[in-house]
Amino acid sequence: MILFFYVDDIVLLYHPTKRDYAQSLKQNLQEYFEIRDLGDLQWFLGVRVLRSIKEGKLWLCQDSYLEKIAASFNLQQTKAVHTPMPIDDLPPNEHQATAQEIHAYQRRVGSSLFAAVVTRPDVARAASKLSEQLRNPSPDHLAAANQCISYLYGTRHLAIEYAASSNHQEVTATTVPMEIFENSANASFANNPDHRSGEGYIFKLYGGPID
Repeated sequence: MILFFYVDDIVLLYHPTKRDYAQSLKQNLQEYFEIRDLGDLQWFLGVRVLRSIKEGKLWLCQDSYLEKIAASFNLQQTKAVHTPMPIDDLPPNEHQATAQEIHAYQRRVGSSLFAAVVTRPDVARAASKLSEQLRNPSPDHLAAANQCISYLYGTRHLAIEYAASSNHQEVTATTVPMEIFENSANASFANNPDHRSGEGYIFKLYGGPID
């Protein structure tokens, strides 16, 4: 059984054989706290949770959050874009941005970063590159940040899928089947102006990225 706590939001995950124990835990908590049982998990911290017990699949989607941030920056009516960034590298700002411009840019990048680390790893590279200009963004940087949010909004119904499989091997202390846990890493040799190499990695569990 697994418990997730975030301030006053609680998720209780358990195997059907542990149902009695889970009910006992909830009753114990209710003796000390006022708790509302919202039933099967559908939302947690703005993340939509979709399940198909028959298929043994679960999906995580941030469509509601992405609609909210696009509306807050008036980007929900922009022309659809098909990539999170116009180009991989944008030159530094030759002038000094105002405090208002910096704040506006940081809000956009922060919103994109949250999506990238929760359900949208496809914008991780763009969010990382945009974060390099947080102290002095140019108008081009702001436009790129807007494009990233427009891309997220246009693809807001994409979700991470996790799937159980009937042919999984039993996990032991020394073996983790590749179909359960996978990891990949790569780097572009000396692709940055200072000749450092940009790198990326992904860890997947049950078919879906977790880091």
